[in-house]
Amino acid sequence: MKPFVKWAGGKTQLLEEIEKLLPSKINHYYEPFVGGGAVALHFMFEKATINDINQELIFTYECIKNQKDELLKELDKLALEHEKNPKEFYYHTRDLYNEMMANQEKNISLAAMFIYLNKHCFNGLYRVNSKGLFNVPFNQKKSGNSYKKEDIDQISKYLQNVNILCTDFENVCKNCEKGDFVFFDSPYDLLNDTSFESYTKEGFTKEEHIRLANLYKELSKKGVYCMLTNHNTELIRELYKDFHIKVINVKRNINSDAKKRTGEEVIITNYESNNDIQLINGDAFEILPTIKDKTIDMIFLDPPYFLSNGGISCSGGKQVSVNKGEWDENYSFQEKVDFNRKWIIEAKRILKDTGTIWVSGTYHNIYIIGYLLEELGFKIINNVTWMKTNPPPNLACRCFTHSTETLLWAKKNIKNVKHTFHYKLMKELNEGKQMKDVFVGSLTPQKEKRYGKHPTQKPEYLLEKIILASTNENDLVCDFMAGSFTTGVVCKKLKRRFIGIEKEKEFYEIGLKRIEDVNYGEKL
Repeated sequence: MKPFVKWAGGKTQLLEEIEKLLPSKINHYYEPFVGGGAVALHFMFEKATINDINQELIFTYECIKNQKDELLKELDKLALEHEKNPKEFYYHTRDLYNEMMANQEKNISLAAMFIYLNKHCFNGLYRVNSKGLFNVPFNQKKSGNSYKKEDIDQISKYLQNVNILCTDFENVCKNCEKGDFVFFDSPYDLLNDTSFESYTKEGFTKEEHIRLANLYKELSKKGVYCMLTNHNTELIRELYKDFHIKVINVKRNINSDAKKRTGEEVIITNYESNNDIQLINGDAFEILPTIKDKTIDMIFLDPPYFLSNGGISCSGGKQVSVNKGEWDENYSFQEKVDFNRKWIIEAKRILKDTGTIWVSGTYHNIYIIGYLLEELGFKIINNVTWMKTNPPPNLACRCFTHSTETLLWAKKNIKNVKHTFHYKLMKELNEGKQMKDVFVGSLTPQKEKRYGKHPTQKPEYLLEKIILASTNENDLVCDFMAGSFTTGVVCKKLKRRFIGIEKEKEFYEIGLKRIEDVNYGEKL
């Protein structure tokens, strides 16, 4: 079903994103700022309560519910009169509508005029002046039609089991219980002094946004699922900093300046979405093409070292083979070049221009990767050395003990584009001193391998430092050679979104267990 009116801030274009973030089970749906009702009408929740402070809007909903046929007859009359002299009739109807509002008259004619004016006013913008009178000019539309009968019929049928209220948003939520779902789409925080976000003469102030945020937090404590949409502003990010914030690019159809009809909005939830952590068992080269261009904030990769050559090493005091599996077999030089070039091209495509990539490796492969990164348009930011305090001993005794790995940190080689680096945080974590490009620590502890072992599993502290340094909360991190998903475990703990791809079923299943064992925001 489609909304029967065009409404500023309508959510039709966000329905796909909202659907991805909906709770899997909803007891009762509440929408305190229903507006045009795009969300409620699209998903048709079985048990629902809708509300809006706009009295004329809510009265029209009630007429569609209870007096649909009479309403359509009135709309047909308005259409016929409109086509005789469109502009003159529009302003005549607007004056009559305002007179009825001033006298607080509510009848079927008012509801019909409400829909008619919405469909024939400039940009479909419902706006009132300080006196509460509708003051939007005519849109020059010659046709008098204001509705599609099949839409009104479907809406009327659905509304039969919907509670319709016209009260303050806090009152709507008084009876919310655990397992209910509240969708908040309040008037948005202002982007600038000329932004229009008020549909009633009362407006929606900063204090109202704070009151709404407090309600959001109270409902969260009760176990009520909450989702909120708004502009991506400093105020909104601060008010909801403890929750999941997803940034969405949108088109704003109701803006007098067509050049300003694009921007960023946020969808904020108080529960973990299945979309926050995505784990995929499959071939990265088959999955990567499904990821959109320039959508990833940071990539971490630990590609095959190509050192499985039949040699021996030491693990836990025992002599073991260095062979890790078919995925790590010793390729020829050209095979290594071809393999690395293939994934670097895909990594560059999916990485945002402001994003960065970290690649871990040893001398068997890392120098080829470094060369190809620069060849394919990356600029290396740092060559970080991970120094292991407890490396396997040197059994051959014919070279120095291998106790380090290299971490290449790179960005796209684009001028005047800044990447994320939390210098102050790194200095703070390093006891007030600048953090150097040598990370010192032990190999992966046994407690991180309790669900099974991956032969090149990285310790969580290493990924913690990398992710804290180069991403922000709610950033999207991708690891498409994910192993047992250490990157995903740390992302979940640090409130980052994550896409992980692992080809080997054995390691994928270990990773699933590890991710399931972690709570969102859990302390490392």
